[in-house]
Amino acid sequence: MIAEVSALQTPFCLQCEFMLLNDQICASCGWKRPNQFENDGDVVWSMSLDGSFAKPYHLPALYKDILLTCIESRIARDGILASIVAINLINGSVIWSQDMPIGCVSRFLKVSNDTLLVGLENLTTLAEPKNSLIAIDPSTGIQKWSFEVPAHSLSAPAIIGDILFFSASNRAGFGLNLSTGQQCWHIKNLVSSWCSLHATAGDSCFYLGGRTSKIKRIDLDGNISTFFHSNDEKDWFDIPLTYADGVLYAISRNKQLYAIDTVRHQLKWEASVARGATAPPVIGRYVFVPIKDFPSRTYSLRAFSIETGDRIWQFDINRHFQAPASTIDEIVFIGGNDRNFYALDSLSGKKLWSIDLENKVRTAPIISGNHVCVGTEHGKLYLIRWRQEGEHKLLTANHYRDLKQWSLAGTAAIIEGDWLSAANDYERVGAFYKAAQLFEKAGVLARAAKLFLHTSNYSQAAKLYNLLNDKQGEAAALVGLNQFERAAELYGELNMHNRAAEIYRDAGHLNRAADQFNLAGNFYHAAEIYKELDKHESAAEMYQKADMNDLAVQSWLQADEPYEAARVLEKTKKFGRASKLLESEGDIDNAAAVWLRQGNVEQAAIIYKRAKRWVQAAELYESNYEREKAARLYEQGGRLQKAAKLYLANLQFGKAAELFIQMQDAISAAKAYEKERNWRRAAQLYLSISPPLYQNAGQCYENLEAWQEAANTYEDGKFYEDAIRNWLSCGNSKRAAKLLSRKGNTFQAAQLLENEGEQLEAAHLYLKNGSVSDAIRLYRLSGNEEHALEVLVQQEAWDEYRALAIELKRYEREAEACVALAEQSSRTEAYKLDIAAAQAYERAAQKYEEENIHNRTDEEIAQLWLLAAKYYELGDSSDERIANCERQAKRLRKLPEIVIDVKAQKELVLNEYHRLLVRVKNVGYGEAFDITFKVINDQFESDLQFTQDFSGVLLPDKMKKSLFSVKPKTSGSAVPMKILLTYRLPDETLAKRTIALEVQVHPSSSKLTATGQLGHQPLIDMYEDTGFHQSAISLLVKKIEKHFNLQELHQLSFSLNIDWENLEGTTKYKKAFELVRYCQVRYRMPELIGSLSENRPVNVNWREGFDDH
Repeated sequence: MIAEVSALQTPFCLQCEFMLLNDQICASCGWKRPNQFENDGDVVWSMSLDGSFAKPYHLPALYKDILLTCIESRIARDGILASIVAINLINGSVIWSQDMPIGCVSRFLKVSNDTLLVGLENLTTLAEPKNSLIAIDPSTGIQKWSFEVPAHSLSAPAIIGDILFFSASNRAGFGLNLSTGQQCWHIKNLVSSWCSLHATAGDSCFYLGGRTSKIKRIDLDGNISTFFHSNDEKDWFDIPLTYADGVLYAISRNKQLYAIDTVRHQLKWEASVARGATAPPVIGRYVFVPIKDFPSRTYSLRAFSIETGDRIWQFDINRHFQAPASTIDEIVFIGGNDRNFYALDSLSGKKLWSIDLENKVRTAPIISGNHVCVGTEHGKLYLIRWRQEGEHKLLTANHYRDLKQWSLAGTAAIIEGDWLSAANDYERVGAFYKAAQLFEKAGVLARAAKLFLHTSNYSQAAKLYNLLNDKQGEAAALVGLNQFERAAELYGELNMHNRAAEIYRDAGHLNRAADQFNLAGNFYHAAEIYKELDKHESAAEMYQKADMNDLAVQSWLQADEPYEAARVLEKTKKFGRASKLLESEGDIDNAAAVWLRQGNVEQAAIIYKRAKRWVQAAELYESNYEREKAARLYEQGGRLQKAAKLYLANLQFGKAAELFIQMQDAISAAKAYEKERNWRRAAQLYLSISPPLYQNAGQCYENLEAWQEAANTYEDGKFYEDAIRNWLSCGNSKRAAKLLSRKGNTFQAAQLLENEGEQLEAAHLYLKNGSVSDAIRLYRLSGNEEHALEVLVQQEAWDEYRALAIELKRYEREAEACVALAEQSSRTEAYKLDIAAAQAYERAAQKYEEENIHNRTDEEIAQLWLLAAKYYELGDSSDERIANCERQAKRLRKLPEIVIDVKAQKELVLNEYHRLLVRVKNVGYGEAFDITFKVINDQFESDLQFTQDFSGVLLPDKMKKSLFSVKPKTSGSAVPMKILLTYRLPDETLAKRTIALEVQVHPSSSKLTATGQLGHQPLIDMYEDTGFHQSAISLLVKKIEKHFNLQELHQLSFSLNIDWENLEGTTKYKKAFELVRYCQVRYRMPELIGSLSENRPVNVNWREGFDDH
């Protein structure tokens, strides 16, 4: 049986919590209690919105003191059907309003994470469904994000953490990020329904019912599975599921309410809901479900037990409930279609009060503090006060304890007169001052004093503690009353010296505080106070007692007692700090002694090193057998000999060697490097001392297998045998051979080089040793034939020289050999050798010119042709061969060659001037300059005007002509005439040529009987560097023989008594000219001489003195 307790005014002052009981005025602060409330259910304000709430019901949302609701317009404006409105619950004013997209409304609003979420229903575009989930800032109405879905309607979102889930009428489900609206996952083919299905959020997953017999479970990754299946395959209603404390509540079309355990996945209980429910269950003390039963027309709100599903009570009305209920503090609020808004006792179902709102209630009640807000179908909102401040409808204390509502239990206990229980209830919820007053009233003074002290009501606490003779409690209360000295005395009497000291310290009595801390054995706090009083020695002693040696050291140092500080540090085995402290005081020896007393030589040595007392540090290391460290320090201290000795003992030969070098003891340094096997450095030192030690250096290089450096070193030190051995080791046979040669063993050196393939060098040494054949053999093998030829020349081995030259086709060399052999041979043999020499020169010239090798100039090749001509002449060869060689020489030297014709215009008469026609032609290969003529014998006089016509240049294959007059001084049929022709060659050398003629001069002009004509005469070159008349002879004879056939020549020779066939040499030469003169005079055959002039080969050198023949 539940006992109802009448309304009670609060038993405590609402300002200072002083217990009033039935008093109207607070004795502590003067607060006056208001009259007892009788206005529960009063309307605070109401307002009408331009529209109505969505059917069948609407779920507004609450954000702080802002009510957020969706209102449908009565008349669509520009296609706008609905708006979201934010209303201030305190005064009923509109904060903001936001129109929804065209044709859209929303029945369900939800606020989470400072975000208003609106799921829309599109009522106009059924052919082209298009809808959105919108996120709005509830304070400003500014849209944060939206998510568009091709569906007619969307469900209210369910939220777990940062993931929200909603479904759409197109059978799709979506998981979005609450903050950004970004899609996390998407589910297709959910339960078929024209309307969207409303998901319910559990602890870690979403649950979805709908027009199917299955309940679906969707995890936070979007994975869907069947969670529960009803027994009779009946569909669930479209009414959303409800989740609370691990239990899922669902209403099916088979008129049953199911409670399903989500942990065990099994049915907990089921209960009948008549013909069905109109709104989702609400969970409070019980499960509250609005029922609509047909055909009996029974409309009620039923309460079912959470544990068993048993019906507890039922509240009936004459019209059904459309919107869900709301519950708080054992009160259930619900509005019905009967226009009334009800407040029911949640435990009994009895009506506490109701209000006629004049229209059907369409919204779920929204509870905010002491008020509840509800809306009717035509868009009117009411804010109703459901309780006054401090007002409660009370039950028994035990019932409130069952509900764990301890404050209400305490108030009920006061009504029941149970002061102790009331005190315990208030203490349980932390209302300690209320509990203390109740404990005092119940006579439990110790607990009352304790709570008074806890709540800083020190006077009441001190009074009670004094009554209880509790000095400690009284002292604590006196501290709160700032009576520090008396409180400290009490603590001291109780031997609570720490507390006494703290109070003395807080009161500023520091000496007393320090004494109390000392008595309490709290040496640290005593030391701290002494430190604050600048009593550093006392502080240090306290710190030592407290075994806080670091602080003791600091205090001794502040007291200017460094040795005491060091003693503490050493005592506490902080040798480093002790030593450093003494070191900072300049007491190096004592600083080191701290470490030595501990046997720590290393640290002692470090002290000496920091003081730059290197020798003392070194001695410590040496005594500790740390030779390397000792050596380094001896070195730093200038004790180099000692340091070097220790380095050697420690096998650190390199460092020892460096010190020996500093001491200018190069030999000891070198030996140390040898021990270190640093052969190169040792060798360098031996080399720096004196040549007798070069052998040691060489041995070091040999140890390095640096044979070349060893060989050089041995050689520099004149240790030749060792040098030769090392040169051979490094493969340098040439250097080894050089040393063998230096020792006079050239043959062995040559053999060594030959074995190593150094044929050229070996050949040189064989030659030096007199082994000519070996030298020549190696010269030839190495491709150095020139060396071989030079050797044969030096040995005057002309036969071998000639044979090698012929083999190598060195024609000049062959010619030289022939010339040399000719000088040693008989006359007959010499002729043959001269001819061979000439042929070799000729081949050489041809080879050089044809192959254009050896970079021979034309002048050099021409010289070879001249040498060929020379030796052809010496070998009594044919004139034609000689002339051909000379012609080739002239071609290469690019010299001009002048041909001249002289004709008389009339017959010459003694002592009369007659003109001669002179035609000059250049048939050579170069240009002629400054041509002049001069008659050089006494038989004629001449004018010299013609020389002006021949000035300038006469180019090859060009001709000039001129006339000049001569006066004979002698008459006769063959008067000799000599004309000197001069011109300059391209190199400006002056060339001279003599024209030798025999002309007919009549004694007087009266005896002229016929016109005479001078014949053609070839010019004879007058080069002084030649003189080979044999060439001219050969040419002239060949021309004569060619001009006459053999029979004619024999007849001509016979008529002149010339034995032509047996003529040789000069004789044949002279007879040839006799034939020429005879033909000119007797047979008038100028064409003979002309042919000789025009057809003669080029570059033929005519011997000077032709006219003498």
